Amino acid sequence: ESATIRVNLEMYGASGNAVEYNLYDAQGDALAGGRAVNDQIEIHLTDVNLWNAENPYLYTLCMRCGGEVIAE
Repeated sequence: ESATIRVNLEMYGASGNAVEYNLYDAQGDALAGGRAVNDQIEIHLTDVNLWNAENPYLYTLCMRCGGEVIAE
């Protein structure tokens, strides 16, 4: 029914740059967003869709720092 996503960030050569993030659902709608605090991202979700073989529902976390973008 609910989930918490925690990401611990470890960055090299990016001191002073804030990491901004957005979490998207499978349809591309934004569910959460913000800035990392103390090199951590924590997102609380309700009504999550669990992934399974019959319903491979995936969320996408996009993180931006400086000119780099990482999507997981």
